[in-house]
Amino acid sequence: MADSLARAMQDRYGVRVAGTYCPPFRPLTEAEDRQVVDLINSSKADVVWVGLSTPKQETWMHDHRNKLRVPVMFGVGAAFDLNTGRLTQAPRWMRENGLEWLFRLAAEPKRLWRRYLIFFANHVQTSSTKAARHRETRVGTVVRPEGFEPPTLRSEV
Repeated sequence: MADSLARAMQDRYGVRVAGTYCPPFRPLTEAEDRQVVDLINSSKADVVWVGLSTPKQETWMHDHRNKLRVPVMFGVGAAFDLNTGRLTQAPRWMRENGLEWLFRLAAEPKRLWRRYLIFFANHVQTSSTKAARHRETRVGTVVRPEGFEPPTLRSEV
């Protein structure tokens, strides 16, 4: 897939691809990891596009941020599949209304249901907490750091 993506990007956009690498479906050994770092650094790439799926790609980029001599790394999710034609993009109206996730879930339910269930549970919890804090703030609750004493006002008349 990486080679077909590289060809597609070169043909469509004139992108100069410095190299591709597809890791095995297992954790890399330390020696293999050093080899990948050396491969990327020797390519002198300006941008590294990482498509390992979420959250694996974010973890990989974080773990390698000080090992790689590249100015920019992007975690791209489904962009590789979209640009090679392996996945169809959601209709414009769905993308513009924040519903691309629903389109993808319908296209790949076995692969994505668990990820979206966990994401939505976390999202609802975070949103509820933020809403509760906002509601408290609106009704006049003042949050002060522990040990904070407001200054007393003195009238010098």
